[in-house]
Amino acid sequence: NNAKAFEYGDKALELDPDNFNIAYALVTGAAEKNDTAHVFTYGEDIGKMLERYRAEPAPEGTDEANWEQRKRMTLDNAKDRIAYVEQLLYTIGYQTKDPASRAALLERYLAAFPDSPFASEAEVVVTDSYDQAHSPDKKVGFAEKRLAHDPNDFRMLVVLADHWASQRQELDKA
Repeated sequence: NNAKAFEYGDKALELDPDNFNIAYALVTGAAEKNDTAHVFTYGEDIGKMLERYRAEPAPEGTDEANWEQRKRMTLDNAKDRIAYVEQLLYTIGYQTKDPASRAALLERYLAAFPDSPFASEAEVVVTDSYDQAHSPDKKVGFAEKRLAHDPNDFRMLVVLADHWASQRQELDKA
């Protein structure tokens, strides 16, 4: 009973919002049922968990170097499951037929896993999808947002330069 599984999983995550194992079980269950909405919800939860965990300071009385080593080991032990979630979200987003929906899902994916090995490819798919959806303002907004995160993102610089030059806008920036 998927509805009950998600209901109980949501309750468990309310009590323990950093329980990776529960969130991972929910992601895999949603994936088995081709439930995109739940896959992305729980996948984004995992992204937030990882962000919080990586930023967590050493507990009182724990040596900072030992704490960082312990975090690296924990993340290394979970790397295959993390990679699965990253690839799952990317693949679902990429395979979405509607260009506007594809772009929106991949933007959610990039927000959850900005350092994923699939991130740079997802950026290009988002901008191409906004072109296909005839949404140039969204494409420009997305590229500018990514450049605010990484001002040297070559692909996004090319996207903006090409867009502005072809539209004969912002020629100094282009």
